[in-house]
Amino acid sequence: MLALALLLAGCGNREKLVKVNGTATRNGKAVPNLGIHFVPEKGPSSHGRTDPLGQFTLTQSSGQEGVLVGAHKVWVQLPPQPQQKAELLRRAADPDMEDLLQKYGNPQTTPLTVEVKEGQESISVVLD
Repeated sequence: MLALALLLAGCGNREKLVKVNGTATRNGKAVPNLGIHFVPEKGPSSHGRTDPLGQFTLTQSSGQEGVLVGAHKVWVQLPPQPQQKAELLRRAADPDMEDLLQKYGNPQTTPLTVEVKEGQESISVVLD
């Protein structure tokens, strides 16, 4: 009985995770192959990677799919891919990508915040 009571008490303290799909756009167009990070005020962050259509799914650092309910700072990066190093360097040198990374590429200075609500199914990340 004591073990069950402790287990139930521990479950009540868990943060609420929401499984959402998202889309990242810049100037109305999808941003493919971009690392997206959601950093809450408290608790573990979540991350994802955009596909060719700019769509992503978020996963917590622990490996659980989802993102915490609440406010998040959102920052982006070019995901490391050793086999495609030349492509990463080319994309990073692109003036539009360089501007995007300058503005949103640092978790401390990114101006982008997103509020995740319970029951939310999709998130739009607009990188303009």
